[in-house]
Amino acid sequence: MGAALFALALAAAPVLLPVLPAVPAFAVSAPAEPFVTASTDGIGNVRVEWYTDPGVTQVEIAWRDSRGATDTRTVGAEQGSTSFTGLPAGEWSATVTAISDGARSSSVTVSASIAGDPAPAVTPEAAPVPQAAAPSTAPAATASPVSVAFAVVPREDGAIQGGSARVMASGLQASSPYQVTLRSSSAVLTTGTVGADGAIDATFALPDDIAPGDDALVLTAVGTDGLPVSGEYPITVAAPVVAEPTVPAAPQADTSEPGGLDELLSLRGDEAVPVLLAGTVGATAATGAAVGAASVVNGRLRRLRLSRFIDRDLAGLPPLPKGGFADTVRDVLTVLRGVR
Repeated sequence: MGAALFALALAAAPVLLPVLPAVPAFAVSAPAEPFVTASTDGIGNVRVEWYTDPGVTQVEIAWRDSRGATDTRTVGAEQGSTSFTGLPAGEWSATVTAISDGARSSSVTVSASIAGDPAPAVTPEAAPVPQAAAPSTAPAATASPVSVAFAVVPREDGAIQGGSARVMASGLQASSPYQVTLRSSSAVLTTGTVGADGAIDATFALPDDIAPGDDALVLTAVGTDGLPVSGEYPITVAAPVVAEPTVPAAPQADTSEPGGLDELLSLRGDEAVPVLLAGTVGATAATGAAVGAASVVNGRLRRLRLSRFIDRDLAGLPPLPKGGFADTVRDVLTVLRGVR
């Protein structure tokens, strides 16, 4: 009886089992931050390079340019580098993060200064296929770089006025309108429609009345992003050369012809008689020659020489003052000129 009760008590006593400690879940540690560098050629291209721990499988690059455009690119860590091209001028920056089995490292930020023309838009290179990661965000639509060139052909005399010009451009919106104007006056020189390939190649005439000085030909068109674009070609317009008219010289009277007055005045009286009788002088001299008196002809020739001297050689002299000797000279000249 006693033994039975003892056995029953043992059967009713609770069985205590040892409590084992909970096994903690496996924790994935974050990878160390990558070592990152960024370099640029100064004309819109940036290269980003990195070095990561062996366990890192992916690298994420989130970038931003000077115009506020952003994008995120995820590539395999073993790639070691990636490039961005066609970036606008200004400050460019990127945040780089290493990824290992979903764990992310601390981010590292790098930047680069890009010089050059800010007109070209962002054209990032195609992102490689990410390895075991969500697809990256697609880049925003961007405009293609625009190229503009002019060529001016002056006239044969070298003047730009009245010459011609040629405009060539690419990277424009297909079938969009364009025009070329003169900067100084806004005069429209030519208009047209961009080709299906987004290019322009047109020749047009330059006005004859372009004002001299510094000016420019201006192309206005539409880029592939639908925004207006323009390009200028500076020109220097010279003043036109006007030829001075040639005034023909007045014909000079020939007074040295045979038998003329110059020949007659150079003869003595006896030599002049035959000339006078030939009728080459006036009636007064002819009358003296008709009587055959050489002395009379000599006297008339002397008076004729004096009269010619007064009329031709003294005509340009200033008038003589009145009074005294001047009146006497004037009276003598008057008498001499009145003698026939």
